[in-house]
Amino acid sequence: MNKRPLCAACILLMLLLALGGFLGIDYYPRLPSARIRTCMQEQKTQEICGRIADYQEKQNSIQYTLNNTILFDSEQQIPLKTFLVYTEKDKQFHIGETVRLKGELEEILPPSNPGMFDARAYYGVQGIRFRCFAEEIHTEEGAKSPTAAERVKQRLREIREKAAANLAYAAGDSAGILQAMALGDKNGLEDEAKSSFQQGGVLHILTISGLHITLIGMGLLKILMRRGCPLKFAAPAVLAALILYGEFIGMGSSCVRAVLMFCAALGAKLLLRTYDLACALSLAAILMLLENPAYLYYSGFQLSFGSVACAGLLVPCWEKTGDVADRADTRRRSRLAEAVKSGIRAVRGGFWLWLFLSPLCAYHFYETAPVGVVMNLLIIPALPVLLLSALAAAAAGFFWLPAASAAALPAVFLLKIMDAILALGRKFPGSVWITGRPEVWKVFLIYGGVLLFLRLRLFISKHGGRMCIPALRAVSAAAAVWVLLLLAPHTPAGLQITMVDVGQGDCFVIRTEDGNCFMIDGGSTSENQAGYYRILPYLKSQGISRIEGIIVTHSDADHMNGITEIAGLIGTEQTALSVGTLYLPDWMRETDEDDGVRELFASARSAGIGWQSFIPMAAITEETRMRAP
Repeated sequence: MNKRPLCAACILLMLLLALGGFLGIDYYPRLPSARIRTCMQEQKTQEICGRIADYQEKQNSIQYTLNNTILFDSEQQIPLKTFLVYTEKDKQFHIGETVRLKGELEEILPPSNPGMFDARAYYGVQGIRFRCFAEEIHTEEGAKSPTAAERVKQRLREIREKAAANLAYAAGDSAGILQAMALGDKNGLEDEAKSSFQQGGVLHILTISGLHITLIGMGLLKILMRRGCPLKFAAPAVLAALILYGEFIGMGSSCVRAVLMFCAALGAKLLLRTYDLACALSLAAILMLLENPAYLYYSGFQLSFGSVACAGLLVPCWEKTGDVADRADTRRRSRLAEAVKSGIRAVRGGFWLWLFLSPLCAYHFYETAPVGVVMNLLIIPALPVLLLSALAAAAAGFFWLPAASAAALPAVFLLKIMDAILALGRKFPGSVWITGRPEVWKVFLIYGGVLLFLRLRLFISKHGGRMCIPALRAVSAAAAVWVLLLLAPHTPAGLQITMVDVGQGDCFVIRTEDGNCFMIDGGSTSENQAGYYRILPYLKSQGISRIEGIIVTHSDADHMNGITEIAGLIGTEQTALSVGTLYLPDWMRETDEDDGVRELFASARSAGIGWQSFIPMAAITEETRMRAP
């Protein structure tokens, strides 16, 4: 740390912000006025005016982000700053337009169940605390015209939409994956495709990461400099191009980090200094946290910086301490033997990367995929060809759609191979490990222990003598056991009964002290896909990988449709959860005329779930009791 004061400053800033959060400091946007809470409690229609800063098309609506928003309350005007508005798809506006709307104001709340998507944290990082479903909306007359920057942003958005449409024409069913990988557009990405990549431990390739930004930036810089452009002119041009590309794909936290780190790399070149990854990473984190301290609790920030720290710093240092074994082995080998040795080294490096990233993955996704060690080695080498094909198809569609179809053929072919590889990987036992969400102190304890093991490896590699190699292997095994033991899910100390919030419906999860889990009902008529978005995330966050039995009390949708969803996910291998038996009322039959009942039986059969019938207590008459043995 003495040689890297930026790293020390970054760690200190994170600790201070974490301490502030522990003491109750709220880093998310505050209520600008107490009157706003009164307005929300009154649940009446409000009149709001704001300027459109961004928009995103959803499945059944369009989501607009409004800046400089004002709430008109009687004769009082209350500023709301940034605000979300949802409209029907036939109501379309452009970036830079000022709109006036009427609707019921509501606050974006934290999740009501453990494991649910945290909308408050996601939007809080963007400075958004409120949203509204517009009942009426129209363009404000006499408002300022869009600025040049807003017109550029709107034009980039239109180009992106056209490129996405080109891929939809050229790639067919594979378009959603290519749109996510090449354009950063996840609107067309199906849940089944996302789950498939997550189960294979390669979900990261569906996100435009900092690697994309770095490769594009370095490629443009080399092209300009080979053309004779001086570095002092090429650097600003490349930086401007990267910012435009960031706006094109949506300036997420990973993109911001990559742009800041690339700026540091350009600065090092201009000043004839050595680029240091740790210092650049620390500088990017400091700037982002000073601009918005809420980033510290944002999953995108943690995963982006954690992945770079593990892949670029921790794993190389860990592997470097093991080079003593390679240096000690001076035997000459054939090319085949060298290739095998290189392959083993790659698998070993992939294993350590998976192991060191597992605490972060477990904290945010409640599971980790050991099979990802192999999947990444098989799939990542094909990414350059796949991305180039997708980008070529998106570009060719602006001129001639049949050319886009031809350009997309390599990408579609590679995706089919990837799908087959991922399907094969899911067949292996233990390919996905549901860990539950570890406590924060456990995550810190895991990484603290890993750093201590790394320090021990450094000491052994320098002073180990004859016992160096066995000692290094022993430390490696101890580090792996340390991480895996602390990530292992825990069982409750006694009987635990949880009523899961599913909106209008019922779902009870019962856990016994011996580790068994049972569920009573699971469905909702007010929440869309309650099984996928509410029940399953809760089960995974608690480290529940198997439900011994699910009891269905009756066939109403608000007690059963979530169970059908979960059975369908198991049947299509979109989750590692397993279910033992369905317990159904005696009157429920597979031949029932109720569509919901027939769908439940079909999903259970595809998932390999057995079922048994029982007689509900309410149906036991006095005559039944007398006949009972």
